[in-house]
Amino acid sequence: MPEFDNASNHVHLAATFLLEDLRIRRFRYHLLRLNSVLTAADAEDLQELARQAFQKGAAADAADKIKERSDASPLARTIADITRTAALLSPGREKEELMGALMGAYLSTSGIQGVDRSLVACLGAIAGAITLKGKSIRDDLPEVPLSEYLSTAD
Repeated sequence: MPEFDNASNHVHLAATFLLEDLRIRRFRYHLLRLNSVLTAADAEDLQELARQAFQKGAAADAADKIKERSDASPLARTIADITRTAALLSPGREKEELMGALMGAYLSTSGIQGVDRSLVACLGAIAGAITLKGKSIRDDLPEVPLSEYLSTAD
């Protein structure tokens, strides 16, 4: 079982990778961080999925293509499923959930040893998508006063 006593170091390292990749301004660098759990075909299909999600194209169709591939990795299927559902239920927000899933996947695997990287990447993808979905939900809700939000009363 891996130890997480140095979680803050892991967070710092992962954030450094994220900022580094964002500065390069190339989507494919996010995919390269996951080369231990994605195949070349996965990366190519995920690149197309991103193109469709960002350009308001047929993201659901691109996601279906990944999900229908018999050799698609569990992570590629996870990201495709998250993006497909977002495209159908929250049109226009699929790119946020795609990016949340992708970032969560590689941030969850960077620097951690002794884990099933594929499983951890899939769980990270789900957590990352939920995080950005939560931000979108909060953006749509009226603001709650801090005193009410932090109150212990029902």
